[in-house]
Amino acid sequence: MLIWHDFYIMKNILISIIIPTYNRKDKIERAINSVLKQTYKNWELIIVDDGSTDGTQESIKRYLKNKKIKYYYKKNGGVSSARNFGMKKATGKYIAFLDSDDEFLKNKLEVQLNEMIENNVEFSICNSIEFTGKKKKIFEEHHNSFIFDQNFFIKNKIPISASFFVFKKNNLLFNEELYTSDDYDFLMRYLVKNKILFVKNILNIRYRYFDNIRLSVNTKLKIKDLIKCIKILKINDYQLNEKIKKTRLKNLYLSLGFWYLFENKFKQGRHLIQKGLKLEQKFKINIYYRLLYYLSFSPTLFKLIKKIALHVWEK
Repeated sequence: MLIWHDFYIMKNILISIIIPTYNRKDKIERAINSVLKQTYKNWELIIVDDGSTDGTQESIKRYLKNKKIKYYYKKNGGVSSARNFGMKKATGKYIAFLDSDDEFLKNKLEVQLNEMIENNVEFSICNSIEFTGKKKKIFEEHHNSFIFDQNFFIKNKIPISASFFVFKKNNLLFNEELYTSDDYDFLMRYLVKNKILFVKNILNIRYRYFDNIRLSVNTKLKIKDLIKCIKILKINDYQLNEKIKKTRLKNLYLSLGFWYLFENKFKQGRHLIQKGLKLEQKFKINIYYRLLYYLSFSPTLFKLIKKIALHVWEK
């Protein structure tokens, strides 16, 4: 429980909220409004426009009258580049990210900062609601708040999105060569020497949008990123012991194999899934990936099942 002194400290902590955006003029206002509604008032908002061409600046012009909101336009370099740019401009003691198509719940900053002070940690991740089309999903793997280390992070499910982060400003930056795994890589590097608090409270709303073009582009980026992540893991940038390194490598091979199968590259996908399964502990039977492996021997059936699954997911 926070005492009066802690409340005084908390009230005087400036949090820099960074919104990276690219061609999201139809969604970014929702994100900005969710910041304006925060119960915790000591914040600055840094909007980093990563080369938008859809009139984003004009659409948010009215918000820029607020002195707490700063807008920067930069050449397109990807979301990691935009986040790093924002962190370098931030003057707050703490950093929070918000993707421009997501939103904070009104008590996001207050609750997360409160929990961090009470537990004496400098980094936290919150729980969230996720909307995919009309479907709502809540992360329900953990029902309590707890502090975790790198080993726990690799072995267990933790919701991952930079929009869930609140942390004390440090020198750590995002890897700008990664596009879809940058937040995972950021956490892994932080966890080399530190621990993170998982806050059970639902404090974010995350939106996932489906269209064939975006899915195709994202799939190709995921494959490229996973290949890079395997290379990073093999040189052991994360300073893992061999057992944990093997667990992570297994997960990467299985995930990469899945996305190759998704792209109808069956030979490569089967090979990678097989490599992943060989790294798995003998007593554990991974039915999901074994099923994918055997289905891939019948491309016609695999494509039909994929089509049905995408249709269901879209609805």
